[in-house]
Amino acid sequence: MPELYPSNGTYIIYNRVLSPNRKQLAMTFNGNGQSITATPLNAQDTKQQWVVQRYGPGRTGGSVYEIKPVENRNLEAGGSNNGTIVTIPVGSYVFSIYQDDTGYL
Repeated sequence: MPELYPSNGTYIIYNRVLSPNRKQLAMTFNGNGQSITATPLNAQDTKQQWVVQRYGPGRTGGSVYEIKPVENRNLEAGGSNNGTIVTIPVGSYVFSIYQDDTGYL
């Protein structure tokens, strides 16, 4: 059975929706407590590089991930009170990530 989850590592996380100028957009770190934004993809920009660390059981379910900015691994992506994604202290939030026929969700 193929692995259905991304391996631990460093990734650029990009949006499936293109910008109005038809550019790929990537999740961008903007500092502690700041909203994470989608900005034009630049593979050299460390603000767009994220450490993905998996926790939890086997291949088919129950796994969750911490998503940490490469620039500050004491922070992680997490939800805010207003529905945006922000950076918060490590250990505060986890995400479920899985694969379907369109990619990772």
